[in-house]
Amino acid sequence: MKLKTQVLLKVVHSSPLKNTALRISQAIQDEPNKGFKIKNQTLILSLGMGQDRKQRTITISMPEAHLLKDQTVRNLRIVFELGTYSAVFTVQKQLPIQKPISKVIALDPNRKNLAYGVGTDG
Repeated sequence: MKLKTQVLLKVVHSSPLKNTALRISQAIQDEPNKGFKIKNQTLILSLGMGQDRKQRTITISMPEAHLLKDQTVRNLRIVFELGTYSAVFTVQKQLPIQKPISKVIALDPNRKNLAYGVGTDG
């Protein structure tokens, strides 16, 4: 399967791959907090509806749930690495207010000197 995927990616142009990635990214951003819930010390994952038309869920103990208290969780990803499943949460964070930029210097690496710098003041 891995070989087939590698061959397929070599013959596909970059534009369809980029468009697919953008659509997936948009779908992820439009669906925050879907399919999971954090309650007390547990993670509840929705597995969809069974043939009997009943909702299926799985409850997993999560002692680190206190780290997500008062956080806005955007998405959850379940990953399997080195034989272990892990839950990766994307958390919305408030960025600090940026300071206004008054002076800038551009450094150009040089072969005779370490670098040559030109600032906004000339």
